[in-house]
Amino acid sequence: LQEAVCQLALHRGSQYDVAPLDGARRKLRDFQARFPEEAERAEVDLLLRHIDWAFARRDFDTAEFYRRLGDIRPAVRYYRYIIREYPGTPWADRA
Repeated sequence: LQEAVCQLALHRGSQYDVAPLDGARRKLRDFQARFPEEAERAEVDLLLRHIDWAFARRDFDTAEFYRRLGDIRPAVRYYRYIIREYPGTPWADRA
């Protein structure tokens, strides 16, 4: 759990470099599977939602980039992906 929290701390809000978030997500999911009661006490679900929010934002920004270029197909592909993979985020609502 501490490793995942450290990796979250490495992510300084850059919406493009999400490598630390990806590592944190893998570690948190592993922790959640191995220690479900401790994960609940540590509010791992909340941390995972935060990570999903960051990924959704990055993908939404990418979709908007393509939309502004007039390249609708990749934009729609990203919007659909966001809706499917990150429901309940503000970015899915906007997609």
